[in-house]
Amino acid sequence: MNIAERLSKLRHVKSIYLKELAVYLKVSVGTMSNYERGIHQPSLDTLCQLADYYGTTTDYLLGRISHPAPHVCESSKTEEENLQLREKIFFDTAGMSESNLQVLDLIINTLKHYEIRIDPKK
Repeated sequence: MNIAERLSKLRHVKSIYLKELAVYLKVSVGTMSNYERGIHQPSLDTLCQLADYYGTTTDYLLGRISHPAPHVCESSKTEEENLQLREKIFFDTAGMSESNLQVLDLIINTLKHYEIRIDPKK
């Protein structure tokens, strides 16, 4: 599997849109699409950012090792469970004050940026 295939696979595993990743990397959606289609290669800085974002190594992205970090591709929840959780969060925010919604938006953006993981077994 080449870097383009790995980038595409990781993005689909995380269920994110090209636009979200492009904003994080500060590149255009077209550039991100070109990375995933193998038309262009990311710079070394961008490669490091991608590895950090996905919680894996540059060696994995470059094909030097065959497995990403274990937590990248494993999910304890099914797609349906994740959808139900998103719906619950949506309905739980009904009636929140504007200031609390802004705080929640800040928390969500922080989680997206740092991809904080919680071990469900604890």
